[in-house]
Amino acid sequence: MTPKEARLLLSDREWQVAERASRGKKIKEIARELSLSEGTIKRYLFSAKKKLGKNFRNYNLFGSRDSLSLNAPEDGNAKKLCGKELLEHDMRTGKVSMAFKRYAMGEVIMSSEARLAYAISGLGDRNYLFKKRAEALKTLGQSARYKIAKLSSSMHTEAVREIIALYKLRVVKKELAEEDETEYYYLCTTDEEFNMLMGAVVGFPNIKYCEDVGELVVEYNRAVFVEYIRVKPQAGAKWGECLAHEKYLSSKKKFALKARLQSGSEYVVSVMLGNGAHLNYDFVVR
Repeated sequence: MTPKEARLLLSDREWQVAERASRGKKIKEIARELSLSEGTIKRYLFSAKKKLGKNFRNYNLFGSRDSLSLNAPEDGNAKKLCGKELLEHDMRTGKVSMAFKRYAMGEVIMSSEARLAYAISGLGDRNYLFKKRAEALKTLGQSARYKIAKLSSSMHTEAVREIIALYKLRVVKKELAEEDETEYYYLCTTDEEFNMLMGAVVGFPNIKYCEDVGELVVEYNRAVFVEYIRVKPQAGAKWGECLAHEKYLSSKKKFALKARLQSGSEYVVSVMLGNGAHLNYDFVVR
């Protein structure tokens, strides 16, 4: 076990107690230095032994102080920090390293949040932190003016790639998600770009009209969250004219709505997705 791995396993207090114990200090001395009771020190020491092994004092786990420096105030009467001082204190003590300890133990993959915590704690690549912070601020600013489409790597079908190439959509943010997938955030500067991209993601639905029961059925190949579906004439319609309208606010593959349509007539089926994408499909009643 390396000093870095040991620091990942222990909390701030456990590290402080174990480090002093490894230098041969008694429980009473440690309790006095940290302004804690002897019983509390024993609990921290017991917890450290469970994580590092009962012979952790014999390991050289606390000698390296370069990236694991604990220069933060450790006494119970330390002054309250704020602002920049608090951030620097957390970076020195590795307090935020708690967010990625499960990754260090091989239980889960490292998410973007974990990598940020890793960078902030001073145990990882600081450049990654600055890069991700800049991406987050940029994405936040752009999302106020434009729409951001988040797609996982599995959503990049041939149709989606064609739309990305056609509109030259660029990635403003990229992060690692669960199950070894990467999530891409595409900047869509117009509604047309956003609607076309989302249309490629959900795919073209199978639309059919059952004249016997007066029902229009819109069926996708995958579950899609739909707010509402409207049907209106394709030509000669007045502004705001709507022949059928149905709210769903649910995620499923098949949607049905009551409508009285004429055979041979052309209509526009408008589908509003949960993310705000507005998809229009031309439909002719056969």
